Amino acid sequence: MKEAAWKSIENEFNARSGGTFRSTKTLKVKYEGLKRTVRKKSAAIRSELYRTGGGQNKAPILDNVEEQIKAMISLSTDGLQSIYDSDILPQTKEDQDIIDDTKVAEFTGISVIDTDIPEVVESETTQNQVLLLVTNECEPLQPTTSTDIVPEEKNIITGNKNDNALLDTPTRNIITPSTANKKWDVTSRRNLKSRKHPALIANVPKKTLFDELTQAKLELVQLQKKFLEEEIIEKKKVWEFEENERKKEAEFKEKERKWKEEEYKLKLQK
Repeated sequence: MKEAAWKSIENEFNARSGGTFRSTKTLKVKYEGLKRTVRKKSAAIRSELYRTGGGQNKAPILDNVEEQIKAMISLSTDGLQSIYDSDILPQTKEDQDIIDDTKVAEFTGISVIDTDIPEVVESETTQNQVLLLVTNECEPLQPTTSTDIVPEEKNIITGNKNDNALLDTPTRNIITPSTANKKWDVTSRRNLKSRKHPALIANVPKKTLFDELTQAKLELVQLQKKFLEEEIIEKKKVWEFEENERKKEAEFKEKERKWKEEEYKLKLQK
């Protein structure tokens, strides 16, 4: 249906224009561009309404073509009027000062409630005026029996299992010396008088075979690291010992050379 409608628009446009041929795709692109322009101008006009005044109106003006397009896409530009807006006014007659309550109720969707009317009368006993409250007549309440009374506890609807568990838990917990040092991470009748609340149960991660293998590999790497560190320390000690021995040997050779020189000099003097 849409393609047929656009095809008829294409034929009619090309028949009236008498110029360059325009395809359906070109006309759609032009139409979408005009709609975007109308939306932008309508948004600028709405934003101009919230200004404080005192200056020149800078809102853009819509031409005839844009006015026609806005009439077709008014919902996407202006939107729907909210019945909950405090500034919106009901549809009333011209030059009508008093708004009919029934029309207001139909417009807002709220039924009109008859309120009590106060009345001022003269008091016979005192000099001051007395304000009487004239209430609307109402039917007396029917007497209720004990069978009609429903306990409030039965009217409580709890759809959550956790809330039901909370309602079942006791309001007082007694701590005794026998239960003071117990581990409360495991629920049992010996530890608790009632079932543990589901919110208190922590999600303990379960160890798998892969986790155990990873832990074993990590321990092995730690042992290898420790062994390498100890080996480096031992090699460092050996290197320091050998360095000290080389220094002592060099010093001994230097002293031996000096002794030989002195001995040779003494022989020459003789």
